[in-house]
Amino acid sequence: MEKKGTSEDMCPADEAKIRISRNLVNYFEQPTDIHKKRKLDKSLLVKEYHRPAAGKETKNSELRTPETLLKTSHYLITKIAERNDRPWYQVYEFIFDRLRSIRQEIVIQRIETRLALEILQICVRFHVFSNYKLCDHSINEFDPKINTTHVTECISKSVELAEALNLPFKLREEMECINLLVNLENDRILRRALILRMNLRRDSRNYEMFNRVLDITKSYASGNFYRFIKKGKSLPLIYLLCIHYHLHTIQKKVIDMFNTAFNLKRFSLPLSKFTSFLQLNHNDETEIECKKFGFTIREGTIGLFMNNYNSSEKFSKRHWTIIEEELEKTNISNMLNGV
Repeated sequence: MEKKGTSEDMCPADEAKIRISRNLVNYFEQPTDIHKKRKLDKSLLVKEYHRPAAGKETKNSELRTPETLLKTSHYLITKIAERNDRPWYQVYEFIFDRLRSIRQEIVIQRIETRLALEILQICVRFHVFSNYKLCDHSINEFDPKINTTHVTECISKSVELAEALNLPFKLREEMECINLLVNLENDRILRRALILRMNLRRDSRNYEMFNRVLDITKSYASGNFYRFIKKGKSLPLIYLLCIHYHLHTIQKKVIDMFNTAFNLKRFSLPLSKFTSFLQLNHNDETEIECKKFGFTIREGTIGLFMNNYNSSEKFSKRHWTIIEEELEKTNISNMLNGV
């Protein structure tokens, strides 16, 4: 039987009643005005994610209308994502759960419209941003593997839905670019993008961003990591966040290349030059990382004595100065909403 949501509340009435009676209201669903703390406002509640229960029939009144799903998505990004009165990993946990509930309803109601596409795109941007924002947090606060699973799932569904709706490529371009940059190791996605560009060749000048991202991705595929980073740093913020996804992996690939090139040789390099090669923020970070790999550092110079190379080490994930500078100039909710 086809399901069609009828609730126009962010949290349908039955769930809101139960949660309020059992005191299951999240911190971010309470009034921010300290004078109203004791009086809960059910209009601030947002439906939780619930795992499907075998044999349980979902009533239409327990589902939200498509328009309400979109409104709720914008509310989460506009009103909650900018909150700073709690650690941001708690903000992430709340928005993650509520967006997952929205996506679940899209599936239950089989919504395959531009409205559903807009919601999926919001989810993609949120998870990409969260991967950067929480990159240096412990696994107890943020699980990057789970986050990446949801990023790839949302991107895949977004790209498929946009194709099914036969939308103009200009409306698909952003997600196609993100799909490439998040999935750098996926040859199938690269081949698909190359075929897509061939089909768009007549209008290729209208899709400058897609062409730039595709060429940058090809640099990565060919092992030219220096060009990949150099060209990638000129991309808009949302794409920089995607590149940061792979930065620690690229840094390891670069240092492995030095190991191969100078194995059994004594080679030294100025610390500042190595900082540039590795795209670290400053020399102190380079010194910390290089010591982990067994390099010696004397008077601002790194000695690459490869017999001491510790290949099992990994680069630490950290924030990137170029992104931090862009974030200071950016309205986060606008970026996540695609404005």
